[in-house]
Amino acid sequence: MSKFTQSQRAERCVLDLATACYQASLVGGQGAIAGQCGFNQSSFAARCNPNRKDKHLYPHHVEAIVGFTKDPRIMDAICAAHGGVGWFPLPDPNCGAAELMSSIGEMGQKFGALMKDCMESLSNDGFIDADELSQLDKSGNQLISAVQGALEQARINCETFDMGVHGFGGGE
Repeated sequence: MSKFTQSQRAERCVLDLATACYQASLVGGQGAIAGQCGFNQSSFAARCNPNRKDKHLYPHHVEAIVGFTKDPRIMDAICAAHGGVGWFPLPDPNCGAAELMSSIGEMGQKFGALMKDCMESLSNDGFIDADELSQLDKSGNQLISAVQGALEQARINCETFDMGVHGFGGGE
């Protein structure tokens, strides 16, 4: 028996790809996505429905949904299906030290969220069920993403400094 409702699972857990695409397309507006991409609206809606076993999403449908919605649940689903991989959005290369500090603060918040989820999962009954594990996966992936984002932001700041943008030359 599952612990979360469907809406709670969509918000808190790593979803399978079909469900993630369905949730994202609902938020993005299936009709708007179909219209923008030239898909037949009713056929596209049927393909997005994870309960329709006779219809499937093709890669160009997934690409359209990701491109239109930028929904991170789809990337989470792809990484979970592959296993052993993660993703993170690249920071703006024109950002400075303030953004690096913000990235580090976000990383701290994500670590706190992961620890809170772990403690809640174990305090309920001493076990971690499938929904709780999926929630921990999502929190862990968000932490890893925040760490990678902060490291990339530091790399950008380092490269900017080395290129003499701050008036110091390139390390001579």
